[in-house]
Amino acid sequence: PLIGPEDVVAEFYAGYLESFGDLAEGSFRSPLADKTYQNNPYLTASLISHIDEVLASFEGQGGYDPFLCAQDVPQETFTDGTFYHGDLASVLLRTDFPDHNLTVDLYPTGKTWRIGNITCGNSPDGAAKAFYTWYLAYIGDRASDEMRNPLVDGAYRESGFLSAEFIQELDELVTD
Repeated sequence: PLIGPEDVVAEFYAGYLESFGDLAEGSFRSPLADKTYQNNPYLTASLISHIDEVLASFEGQGGYDPFLCAQDVPQETFTDGTFYHGDLASVLLRTDFPDHNLTVDLYPTGKTWRIGNITCGNSPDGAAKAFYTWYLAYIGDRASDEMRNPLVDGAYRESGFLSAEFIQELDELVTD
């Protein structure tokens, strides 16, 4: 059976976070410095090459973890919806950091999916991509009878993407 994109993202990030070890026990290590990601079966060759380029650009200066879109390591990550479009699946990933998310794009390969791109949610285009991935994933598959409406359901209020002012505007529009 085909392993779904959310499962691939969850498994990759669980293993990735575990690969850091435990700072409190003195076993902390960097999977980026060790380059252990280069042999990960969940990543496309093009993403591995891109990560190598990003890390090389940090030479001699500070940087961030391009898999986590952060300088620090979160304790946990969780998937918050998948949107399928064409041969691509986009998974919204959130961390335990406040208002921290990223969108992970995957491509089907054989009986699984591979991560081909990661878009950080801390830029305007990244935030828009994360919001629409959540929004469209929430709606669901048009081919099924299980579609939902985030406006009617009020799910937009708890999405974490909208300002209080905009939520109030939507509330007024939805009730009119």
